[in-house]
Amino acid sequence: MNLDNFKIQIRKITDFSEDECSMFIPYLNKKILSKGEHLLIENQTVNEISFVEKGVLRLYYLSNEGKEVNNHFFLDNDYAVSYLDFLKNRPSRYYIQALDDCELLTFNAESPDAPSMR
Repeated sequence: MNLDNFKIQIRKITDFSEDECSMFIPYLNKKILSKGEHLLIENQTVNEISFVEKGVLRLYYLSNEGKEVNNHFFLDNDYAVSYLDFLKNRPSRYYIQALDDCELLTFNAESPDAPSMR
């Protein structure tokens, strides 16, 4: 697992030092999603942030008519998460689905002793 890109990207969106970035490493898990598989489904509580090492995912919701409405796409070196739902620790109205085979690094905020990101 190459963590260089993870560290570079997290330092772009935070003011974490190298040491603070390193605190998350023991809590990262590799996750593989196949094309079409969901990382998040509607009404699921958002406890994970996923760093996209490889692949493309989409964040979408279902309209009142039941149509899928794309809201965002996550590419290599992006963080795939319904961020506001993650921060508020609440169920999401969104889905996150792999558009091709994906390799992710996931951080679960509910892991015992994990550093807080909320």
